[in-house]
Amino acid sequence: NYLFELDNNTDFDSPTLLCSGSDENCSLDTSSQTECSEESFSCYLRLNVTDDDGLQNSTYITVGIDNTGPSATLDMPINESNITSNYYELNATVTDFGSGVNVTTFLYRKNNSVSWNVACYDEDGFAPFNCSWNLTELDDGNFYQVRVYANDSEGNIGNNDTHYNITVDRKGPIIMLISPQNDSWSLDDVVFSYNVSDLHSDVANCSLIIDDKLNQTNSSVTEDTPLNFTVYNLSDGTHNWYVSCTDVLGNENSSEIRLIRIDNTGPGATLDRPHDFTNISAASYMINASLDDGSGVGVNTTVFWYRENQTASWVYICNDATYPYSCNWNTGSLAEGTHYEVRVYANDSLGNFGNNDTHYNITIDRTPPLVYLKAPNNNSQDVDGYILFEYNVSDTLLGIANCSLIINGTVNLTHTTITEDVTQSFQQNLSNGTYWWNISCTDYAGNVNSSVVYNLLVAPDTDAP
Repeated sequence: NYLFELDNNTDFDSPTLLCSGSDENCSLDTSSQTECSEESFSCYLRLNVTDDDGLQNSTYITVGIDNTGPSATLDMPINESNITSNYYELNATVTDFGSGVNVTTFLYRKNNSVSWNVACYDEDGFAPFNCSWNLTELDDGNFYQVRVYANDSEGNIGNNDTHYNITVDRKGPIIMLISPQNDSWSLDDVVFSYNVSDLHSDVANCSLIIDDKLNQTNSSVTEDTPLNFTVYNLSDGTHNWYVSCTDVLGNENSSEIRLIRIDNTGPGATLDRPHDFTNISAASYMINASLDDGSGVGVNTTVFWYRENQTASWVYICNDATYPYSCNWNTGSLAEGTHYEVRVYANDSLGNFGNNDTHYNITIDRTPPLVYLKAPNNNSQDVDGYILFEYNVSDTLLGIANCSLIINGTVNLTHTTITEDVTQSFQQNLSNGTYWWNISCTDYAGNVNSSVVYNLLVAPDTDAP
């Protein structure tokens, strides 16, 4: 006969009968027994054997009862943790007072509506209970859940511990530049405008970078709203710029790089016509200038002005927006004078005005010299052919450049040293004949005038006294 007993002490003073009969095998339901505590080795199994002759013997062994899985507590990540890397160390505290921890399993899911997936295992059964979670192929999100549980060597699975609202965010903010447009022109004070957003975290700050150097930082960022950086007194030239933003998790991102061209300098102007001391005798005069805007945005409009003298007000003449920079000056209605001034300046398309260039002592003289013949008289006769042609000339403004003797329509002699309002003369020997003569004079403005034409007969005196 085989008799099996279970008790919590070796005296078996209050054993529980498990089996009694001829069968040498006996089943123990460890979950329903009440003699022994769970996860304790204070449990003893005794076998009493009686043979056919009535002789008895017994033996016992110590057994452990373990129907309880390990207790697991998830340490990392905690609720509402932020994960910013592709690999994250999961960690748990696991205890088992029975047969010992066998495998610790870590699970994850993106949110509470999807299935659980294995993150990784710790299979050595010893603390620390951790493993590396590979997130490389996972989407970013704000509602990840991580769970841990463990089983012991008896196959008992313990409780699970789950943490919620874990953010996986490995991407920096999204930055869109608004203005200025790439490779655009501006004056020295510039407003840089941008928009920033972040899918899974708040934006901590944004910085403006100009020419690869930090210019300024904004730590009060409103997402999905146009934001500005204002920069004053940027130097002339081409600058690169972009905006760099960082979210509260430390993820950083930068916008595209744009160029901006700064131009604070107006075009340089040089007045080509008229020069200083130019004499203008025409009713319309073509004025002209040379313009140079260097590496700037380019000439927009060239403006010409005049004044009668240095005490008079400037008067607009005309403007020109294309090369060559010139236009007609209507001088026909202006008072004649010798102290006119002409000025030119230009602006570029940003409104920068450059230097002006002024020329002085410009004469407007449209009145030719006055020429009067003195001798010989009209329709007179000369008997010896030795003729002294006399005249008087004057000019209101500039003086006489030259006077010429015209005989029969052809220049005969020219003098370039002329004294006004004093009788001047040309001496000429002429053969017998009839001659038509006059004097033509030119002033320093180029005005030309001629006297009346006189008739002269050169012949011997054949009339009787």
